[in-house]
Amino acid sequence: MSRAEDRFIDGDGPLAALIRAQPAFEAPADLLPRVLAALDAAHAPQGFEPPAALADAIMAEAARLDAAQAPRRDALLAELA
Repeated sequence: MSRAEDRFIDGDGPLAALIRAQPAFEAPADLLPRVLAALDAAHAPQGFEPPAALADAIMAEAARLDAAQAPRRDALLAELA
């Protein structure tokens, strides 16, 4: 480490002095209730119902991608064997 880094870690130097001069962070009084409310909201059911055809469309796209990659995959596996 450099001498400046050592001084900073030791709490000396201009950057350490600037940091010490900053006022202490005081969390807003309502921070905890707001965080807890956000956590509760995140666990609440979202009411999203996926379209019935979504699973079929995803599986069809996965099969298409798998088929498109099959020649390269097979060639690589044959080369490794």
